[in-house]
Amino acid sequence: MVSLTTHPIQDSKKFKKQRNEETRLSSKDENPVDIKNFATLVGLLLKEGKVHAVNITKDVFGESCKSFLMNDDMDMIISSTEVSYNHLMFYIWHLHKKMVDAKMAGRFAFVNPALVSKVGMGEASKESRSRVIANRLMNANHADFIFIPYNPGYHWVLVTLETRTMIAYYLDSLQNQPSDDLKEIVNMALRIHPPQKHKSSKREPTWVVVGFHGKKSYSKDELNEVRSEWVMLVTQLILSSV
Repeated sequence: MVSLTTHPIQDSKKFKKQRNEETRLSSKDENPVDIKNFATLVGLLLKEGKVHAVNITKDVFGESCKSFLMNDDMDMIISSTEVSYNHLMFYIWHLHKKMVDAKMAGRFAFVNPALVSKVGMGEASKESRSRVIANRLMNANHADFIFIPYNPGYHWVLVTLETRTMIAYYLDSLQNQPSDDLKEIVNMALRIHPPQKHKSSKREPTWVVVGFHGKKSYSKDELNEVRSEWVMLVTQLILSSV
């Protein structure tokens, strides 16, 4: 079992301080009611430094692990300053449960974002990070799509690998090209363990950058919709353990 804690995104100190101050100022009076209620709940129930453990079963990432939702994670959502590994892991855990209920879990598989990102657990080597993806390909060999959330150092992107066609769809809200590091670990993983559904001798994917239909940013309402869903789930988790 792997135990994971939050690893902040590595921005420059000057940029991060400016970004956090701007976000806090703009969001101070604009938080929806449910976010404000969540902030009150966190203040009442979670003492300084207390963490909430989330046991993630093997079927979610191909390996059982334990994530810890800490006060910092709660504050990031309340202030809308950052998205941590724990935020993503908890939300993916929730999505997986929804897919199990809908009998769709076999078609989709997720890779642990904390173990493959460039600023992940201890900044592991490319070989070890590609091995994480290869192992997921191996133990999810019937999946149609493999989702690989990845952080290059400053924000989150997503690779969706279609196993039958060997197409790697790249989604980036900043509309950048995939980084060399990301392409290398995905390509290396596919050389180690090609998907069973892919019948040809091709060992590297075709990379396709997915557009956002001209959309360059998300509105506050759209971002708050995701925040509110995450807050609802964590609130249920906290209250169930009180």
